Amino acid sequence: MSELNNPHDAFFKRHFGNKKIAQNFLENYLRLLLCANYVFK
Repeated sequence: MSELNNPHDAFFKRHFGNKKIAQNFLENYLRLLLCANYVFK
């Protein structure tokens, strides 16, 4: 795998490489962001 020079990339690779952390984030925060930006009719 290539070396990560950007600290931001390293952070995401470290945390989202863990399936439980990624799943928790997506289930909790992405859902909130999608609902907040969606106009319900």
